[in-house]
Amino acid sequence: MPHSWSRRALARRVGLVLTTTLLATAALCTISSEAGAATVLFTHHANIAGQGSGSIASVSCASSKFCVAIDRSGSAATLRGTVWSKFTSVDRNGLGEVSCAKGTTFCVALANAGVAMLSGRSWSVTSTIDTSGSLTSISCRTAKFCVAGDSAGDVVTYDGTSWSSPSAVDSGTQPDLQVSCASNRLCVAVDQYGRATTFDGTSWSAPASVGASSVVSCATTTFCVAEDGAGSAVTYNGASWSGPVLVDQNGSFAGLSCPAARSCVAVDPQGTAFTLTTTGWSKGVAVDAVGAVTSLSCPGVKFCLVSDAYGDVTTYNGLRWASLSTIDVAGSLSSVSCASTIVCVAVGKGGEALTLQGTKWGAPAFVDYRSLTGVSCPLATTFCAAVDSDGETLTLEGGSWTAPSQVDPGEPFASISCVSATFCAAADAGGNVLTWNGSLWSAPVGVDAAGSAPAVSCASVTFCFLVDDTGNAYEFDGTSWSAATDVDSSGLSAVSCASTTYCLATGGTTYSTYDGTQWQVPASVGSGSESVTSVSCAATSHCVGMDGSGNYLTFVGGVWSAGSPIAKSLGSETSLTCPAAGFCATVDNGGDAFW
Repeated sequence: MPHSWSRRALARRVGLVLTTTLLATAALCTISSEAGAATVLFTHHANIAGQGSGSIASVSCASSKFCVAIDRSGSAATLRGTVWSKFTSVDRNGLGEVSCAKGTTFCVALANAGVAMLSGRSWSVTSTIDTSGSLTSISCRTAKFCVAGDSAGDVVTYDGTSWSSPSAVDSGTQPDLQVSCASNRLCVAVDQYGRATTFDGTSWSAPASVGASSVVSCATTTFCVAEDGAGSAVTYNGASWSGPVLVDQNGSFAGLSCPAARSCVAVDPQGTAFTLTTTGWSKGVAVDAVGAVTSLSCPGVKFCLVSDAYGDVTTYNGLRWASLSTIDVAGSLSSVSCASTIVCVAVGKGGEALTLQGTKWGAPAFVDYRSLTGVSCPLATTFCAAVDSDGETLTLEGGSWTAPSQVDPGEPFASISCVSATFCAAADAGGNVLTWNGSLWSAPVGVDAAGSAPAVSCASVTFCFLVDDTGNAYEFDGTSWSAATDVDSSGLSAVSCASTTYCLATGGTTYSTYDGTQWQVPASVGSGSESVTSVSCAATSHCVGMDGSGNYLTFVGGVWSAGSPIAKSLGSETSLTCPAAGFCATVDNGGDAFW
């Protein structure tokens, strides 16, 4: 996706307010000093990033104050007033299109051959209503009248209580019906072959060739507009269809919505919008510079909502279009770092950043176009640095994130470790390391040409270790990096240095410690069946490891505990941070945080 900072105003800083006073607080739980003793950690859980995919599939608005957006992961969010909710899972198998009855809080979302229904604030479990094909379109005029079309040319109707059996209204190979209803006495369905069929309240007409083969929208029983798949509109007056009128030279519409007779809005995939008034169709206006527009809904002539495949929406008030706003970010969290037991920052694959203050996480804020791959917040500071999948870095200073800056072209970052606001080390997937001096990043320095998936940890400005999947370790002395030291031939995936005289590195079922002089011979984690994929050491011989399957292990006095499950974890943790003995935080790829 091209850089275009203006679309989300990333040229300005996105604020995430951190507390400026970090007070030492009593730990929520304490790691026992007894070697190998069982420990209770992660007593808090919250889904902080939502369960979205970062790609909106469809939107529908019942009014300017109530809209629903669904995404490709099967999650949905609602606009109530002026605030969007987080995306929450409705159907893990995915959702296709949504329709909300005007002036209600009743909506229906399609899920292959089934539907999920929203009434008020709760979604129903998906129920199968069509056994003949996949549902392709839905139109709900009221909470007691909906019509859905499918890929086989059938329609199913909802009467407020139940769905009818599929009824064939079109034929041919995969007609892929698109349907719109003005009332329970007029619906129009168009297919991909340029045919239309109408419903008069009792029966459907035979399909007739009218040149309509894409989207359709009916405002009244005597006014519908459809598009021909090539950027031209055809109009239905209740009795017949007009000839095509060219609207968009770029090609087909991504969305079409007519809230009233002679009043329509159309938008194409490139993000250009066109309006129909009594004087005809307007020239195109760019409303989504990123493009990849997916859906459009206009419940009235003074309100429209447009969505795109990057999780953005924009609104129209009848005169002008608003700036893009990101409402759907990928819920997958990739990294977390805590400056204390009361302040943590988590980042995700959708470019979002979230902050824990005390016991409450703030809302996600979009700070990067790319997938954020790591974050590090030095102890007792308000500074954090993050890295992304495109060789870019950004910093949190004074409560605001800077815009991303590319410092390592062509390489995604894999890891970052900061000991202060004036020193960080970041490793990329190619084995290069860059350092931060408080104002600038150094050029990439080739450290590890043999390995991949490097992890870095620093205890001071003159002490860092880089480890890789070949089992090598490289030491930084403040000036240069050492040659490789073979630590564990089975490979290393994580390292944590509590001080210049203590580090622990793990490669799964084995681990090794560094005593300030040398790495010890690798030993088995626990009984040898346990596996540690990430590790964080708050002090010498006080470490916690995660196994990636929802369990954590403590390392105290040279002994690993048995694995303990994290309550409510689905076993997909991606990162671990322990700023103090007795307090750790972890995040997962489902948008959850545990601390």
